[in-house]
Amino acid sequence: MRKKTLLFHVVGSHLVGLGHIYRSLTIAELFQATKYEIRFCCSKSDYEYCLKIIENRYPIDTYQEQAFFEYLEQDVPYCLINDILDTSEEFMQKIRSLKLKSINFEDIGAGSRFADLVINELFDEPLNDFTNTAWGHQYYLLRQEFFNATMHTFSKKVKSILITFGGTDQNNLTAAVLANIWETRLEHGVEIYIVTGGGYLYINSLKEKITLLLNQKLKINFVHHSGLISQIMEKCQLAITANGRTIYELAHLNIPSLVFSHHERETTHLFAQQSNGFFPMGLYDQKSSKILCELVSKLISEDNFRREAFNKIEANSFSGNKIRVINLLNSVLNEE
Repeated sequence: MRKKTLLFHVVGSHLVGLGHIYRSLTIAELFQATKYEIRFCCSKSDYEYCLKIIENRYPIDTYQEQAFFEYLEQDVPYCLINDILDTSEEFMQKIRSLKLKSINFEDIGAGSRFADLVINELFDEPLNDFTNTAWGHQYYLLRQEFFNATMHTFSKKVKSILITFGGTDQNNLTAAVLANIWETRLEHGVEIYIVTGGGYLYINSLKEKITLLLNQKLKINFVHHSGLISQIMEKCQLAITANGRTIYELAHLNIPSLVFSHHERETTHLFAQQSNGFFPMGLYDQKSSKILCELVSKLISEDNFRREAFNKIEANSFSGNKIRVINLLNSVLNEE
């Protein structure tokens, strides 16, 4: 008997980042030992990014731009899992006409109401009243490496700061933040860890900047397309990052963080608030440099200020999320 196919439809590019691919890969791994056949698909233009992350774990199909449905109709899956940002009514109505199950992630488009299930874990405040949608960080699924990592206890001394802005860092905030804080770092004798993702396009110019700063006797460790970023997070007591998936990983490991949004959509992700131990910085602009340096310096030098943030971030828990997500998925997949 042929296995039922779960087809993960993903996007990944310099513009939208790589988080959709990583999330779908994490979800797919929930079903490895089950009755389902797992496949991925993406547009031809996104294939290079998908291959970097998925590698040979699962088959990856590609389709020509604007020809998704021609591809889909050749072999209709049991369930289509869309991680492609917002969907339109027209798109989802076509999906429904094919009589297959559908599950969407990070979808606040008009078409989301027609999916069997939508999980919007990055949005803690509901943006619509659709009854098929689960909202909030209680549905965020951490990769297994973070459950294997050592969570921080409070340290009076900041030894290291992590700078990381996702898989592509389309605005090159890594370089901007490094240029802002290197003198603060020199003043306090703190080590810097920089991690860039597989889609980062500014690596040569960043290496030049790092070389110059190393000549100034700064301690900087640079890792591109890291394997287990959790091992680097274990060494850092503070982080500066983007308002995407990384904030949940930092929260799990109890690392207070300063958070910039790459674009307006990210500003609607409301988990990274001071009540959760974060310092939301909004979109990066000309005013950001001074505020960033002052806040980093305060977090390094005033341990009571940082302890307050640490206590708030330590209160977050993701331990029950996996079973919540599995139960939601099974509520769709087990329907006949």
